[in-house]
Amino acid sequence: MCEKPPNFERPLVKLPHSNPYLTSEEAAIILHTTVNTLAKWRSQGKGPAWRDHGNIVYHIDDLHEWSRGQKRTVTRPKYDHLSTEKQEKSDDK
Repeated sequence: MCEKPPNFERPLVKLPHSNPYLTSEEAAIILHTTVNTLAKWRSQGKGPAWRDHGNIVYHIDDLHEWSRGQKRTVTRPKYDHLSTEKQEKSDDK
């Protein structure tokens, strides 16, 4: 088996065209999500950077940068802080 170089990074997908600006539909495919999720993220100020060129577009480099920033090595429960608060309250009794 061939080993990958230490700084190897596989591209997310190969674009079917040379235009670096992608529609929401294309961006959703690349990020393995839905157009509705992208719209929700935009309204919440989350997700990858986007541009308004008369219609919503995403630059491929922004998608890659955002995706790299989502890399996680540890799973942390979403409401972990609540269990800590409950424990502190029970300790006060």
